[in-house]
Amino acid sequence: MKRLLCLLLCLLFSCAAFAGNAWEFSKHVERSVVVTGTIEVNPDGSVHGYTIDNQDKLMPEVVQVIGKTVPTWKFQSIITDGKPAMAKAVMSIRVVADRMEGDQYALSVRGACFSDDEPDTSPSYKDQAPLPDYPKEALEARVGGTVYLAALLTSQGTVEKVEAVQVDLRAIGPESLMAPLRKDLAQASIEAIKAYTFNMPKSGQEMDADHRTIRIPVDYEIANGSVPPKHEYGQWDAYVPGPIEPIVWLRQDEQVTNGSADAIPNGLAFQGDQRFVLLNPPGNG
Repeated sequence: MKRLLCLLLCLLFSCAAFAGNAWEFSKHVERSVVVTGTIEVNPDGSVHGYTIDNQDKLMPEVVQVIGKTVPTWKFQSIITDGKPAMAKAVMSIRVVADRMEGDQYALSVRGACFSDDEPDTSPSYKDQAPLPDYPKEALEARVGGTVYLAALLTSQGTVEKVEAVQVDLRAIGPESLMAPLRKDLAQASIEAIKAYTFNMPKSGQEMDADHRTIRIPVDYEIANGSVPPKHEYGQWDAYVPGPIEPIVWLRQDEQVTNGSADAIPNGLAFQGDQRFVLLNPPGNG
């Protein structure tokens, strides 16, 4: 835990501060890591088992908190051929370090999302050009962040609608300064994604759907030199989480099945598996 504390303190002070001492705003800073793996669910909705990818790249404390949390999850029974059945999914979860009193931190699983583990059942990028432009104000302020988008795809793989669900900034400062930066990063991402096209699934339960919703994280990083920093698996991140907005074209129950906005690994066009509905989702007590 001492190693974890040192890492988190370094992350805190590496966040760009607009004004004042970094500790003044530290209660607003979240420190987390995204972990991927698989999960298998029993016919009654209890967890049969799970795996974690590349455990050697994760801190032992992260593996431990996942081991205490995931087995307690309860899902709605997954129905196959008219009766409850065992099912498997790809799992992505976000582990957060909450600052307690003094220099103490407590780890918890804050968000999770699930996707079909079979190949070719989710959309993939066909044309990602043009890439988002870095907004001038954010670039001049040297502020990075991540925009979590929701996109509504047609059956031809074009984008019909897109909106920002959450924008996290790697900066600490007054809301009056952060709000316009979140808006600028979101708008740049939205405009770029509108021009994307996707390869549509050739199999899976939603193969013939007229529309489908996917999640897309867009990361903005300030390069130290000519090459932007690469985000490695198991790497902790420090940021100020933005407000979460509902996806306007989805029903309330569909919001849940799409999973946590910020639990999606970078670089993916993520489609949630509608069968996996957590009855006790992380972050809900």
